[in-house]
Amino acid sequence: HHHRHSAAGEVKWDFIDLDTRIEEMAGIPIRRVFESRGESHFRKLEHEALRAVTADRGRSIVALGGGAFVSEVNRAVIRRAGVSVWIDAPFRIVSRRILGDRKRPLAQTAEQIHQLYRARLPFYHEADIRMRVGDATPNRIAREVLRVLREDWSIVAERRRLFP
Repeated sequence: HHHRHSAAGEVKWDFIDLDTRIEEMAGIPIRRVFESRGESHFRKLEHEALRAVTADRGRSIVALGGGAFVSEVNRAVIRRAGVSVWIDAPFRIVSRRILGDRKRPLAQTAEQIHQLYRARLPFYHEADIRMRVGDATPNRIAREVLRVLREDWSIVAERRRLFP
């Protein structure tokens, strides 16, 4: 796998959106997968997509949908492949961003969003790194994630050695 280099000689990371990969694999939008085949079929596709992107040895940052990390097998795949970062934004911000997004079949109402958030929170705590991001823009968050991965890599590696 090739690495792209910037003028500064830094290795460039590929950015992969897992939901986009799933849509490419399925050939239909995620919403339609849910409608026609149900959530369990979607989760199967999600797991296959995750295995595929983590099998690629290139350096990449993979954005997961909110439910992907809930699965024990997915967390195991992620753990073997790299480091997990929980981008922890305040609930009101998460809710505002998600509400009314037609692409999110499980989160159409404020109540649904709150229930999902509460149910998934314990799993998010399993991530290697927790980044509290407030209402930072996606761009700013991306830069911060890269900085953390560059600077805190040894800390993460050490922590995982001590608490496997």
